Amino acid sequence: MESVNTLHEVQKEDIFEREISFINDREKGGYAMTLLEQCQKWFKEGEVDKIEEVVMSLSEEERTPELLSELGRVWIYRSADSMIEEECCNRAIEILKPLEQNLSDNHNYQYRMGMAYEGLQQYQPAKAHFEKALELLPDDEDTIAMIELCDRMMGGISLEPWERFSIMRGVYPKGKEDFSKENLRERLDSLDDVKCVAFEYSEEENSVAFKVVYQDNEYDFDMFMDGFDSDIIFELQRKYFTKEDEREISSSDTALVLYTEVQKNPLETIHLQIKLLYALVPDMLAIYAESQECMLNKREIAMVAQSKAGLRPMDLYRVQAVEGPNGDVWLHTHGLMPLGITELEILGADKDSVDSMFSLINSVASQMIEDCYKDDGEKAVSFFVGNCSNGEPIEGCYNEDDEKPVIFFVGNCSDGDPIVTTVVPWMSGIKEYEEDGVQGLEEDRQNSHNTYTSLIFLYRNEEDFHNEILTKPASFAEKIGENPLFMFGTKTTEIMAAMARERVSYPQRALQLQQKSQDEDIRVIAKIAVDVMTDEGEEAVEHVWFTIDRITEKEISGILLQELFGNGGIVPGDRGTYPLSQLTDWSISFKGVSIDSRVAYLLDILQNEEL
Repeated sequence: MESVNTLHEVQKEDIFEREISFINDREKGGYAMTLLEQCQKWFKEGEVDKIEEVVMSLSEEERTPELLSELGRVWIYRSADSMIEEECCNRAIEILKPLEQNLSDNHNYQYRMGMAYEGLQQYQPAKAHFEKALELLPDDEDTIAMIELCDRMMGGISLEPWERFSIMRGVYPKGKEDFSKENLRERLDSLDDVKCVAFEYSEEENSVAFKVVYQDNEYDFDMFMDGFDSDIIFELQRKYFTKEDEREISSSDTALVLYTEVQKNPLETIHLQIKLLYALVPDMLAIYAESQECMLNKREIAMVAQSKAGLRPMDLYRVQAVEGPNGDVWLHTHGLMPLGITELEILGADKDSVDSMFSLINSVASQMIEDCYKDDGEKAVSFFVGNCSNGEPIEGCYNEDDEKPVIFFVGNCSDGDPIVTTVVPWMSGIKEYEEDGVQGLEEDRQNSHNTYTSLIFLYRNEEDFHNEILTKPASFAEKIGENPLFMFGTKTTEIMAAMARERVSYPQRALQLQQKSQDEDIRVIAKIAVDVMTDEGEEAVEHVWFTIDRITEKEISGILLQELFGNGGIVPGDRGTYPLSQLTDWSISFKGVSIDSRVAYLLDILQNEEL
């Protein structure tokens, strides 16, 4: 330690000697300005270590804000080494932040604060400091470039309407278009459980803004008539439509557009939106949900509009899969952004693991929808990652009040180990894939998937979580195995169970068809809540699949298909009978089509014709 102090003293004396001619006539504090000039000269010459050694050798009284700003600049310079970038930028902020009161009107200070936050990928505060720097030095090209960089990294482009609002188009039958305000108001008033409390028709805009009360909550909607082109849209979900459906929809060229900004419980909001469209467009042929990029069959619309169970979280978005030239699969959601939640993606999946990756992304998305809202419908959790250039918040999965990422426990691997995930804003997460050459890299995002989207990663163990070591889903696929147990939140499970029981007549009918035709290709499986005892001796419930052969008004029976993690007194191959109240989901295999409770109407179609 003594030799270090001696070195500091020698260098300090050397500086004083070289700069003595500048300080003779200066006022008190003048030598510090001269020292500042020397530090700036050293920085230009790349001798940044000298700056730190000299500034740190000064007493606290001698370390002026300007000199400390130069020291912060040193740490920003060192952050160019990616191995220590985070450490260096944090050190720079630690030095610079206390100087704000003295240097708030200093361009260099504001620019350096921006650079430190940019290095930490905290683009919102970085941009704020760069904007202040630009006010102090207008037209500075470096500052302008950094503001533009922050905009790009935050997805700072103007959000498209379908990214900000839940937009649905109710397709009119040809020749039955009707947008008269009297009829629209009458149809709204015909709904027993919805009360229209405000209705404003604009002749100039040919649009309507209205407010309704539903389940004791107020909701604002806007609507107008617009053209409809089914040519491209149909490719999104053709399998859910009959040839006659396609013919009718293709002949239509008009739709009623109903949109809303989702500010309360999204499950209730989107369910209400479908109920309203069902009432507003008599004999509606289909709904095109723009935000989800999907078409809803008229039979599904009727089923949802009349349902007491409502919608499941996975009904509010769609997962699309894009296969790359190397055979890798890019899974991504559509429809989460209008809910105020980041879209989700998995990169680099393969065909063998795509089913488990699909379940993984669904489980994370469903939990995010549940976690973001309280029981009263208000936003509960803020997953904040920055702001778009228009000021709209981008909410991903970094809680404002927590330095650690938000994690989601989504289930168990085949060996029983937990599946723990997190999500990372795509501009940060995509760096993990730069050498992989998979679908979904930056060059694939020029026109879409470049604003409000995040990548899913996993933690292999608690140590990885604390050390922030991320694992790509594709690298975890083998660990997940062939028989994982994916879990959903309590709210999701309750809705799924209510929907399954509300539509239990469909698997009952499928069993009747199976018994009548002796067709082995007709199969019914159901998920049943089974009481188990954990290894720790605690009571728990597992939702597991059975092959079903009997459903009565009160009971459901079948053969267990999968292993229980706890002890439920039953193993695969055993037969079990349970109260119908324990039914939580079901699926029918009929004519090669998989039918679940959401698309139960497909059984009606397939009994009479092919899709």
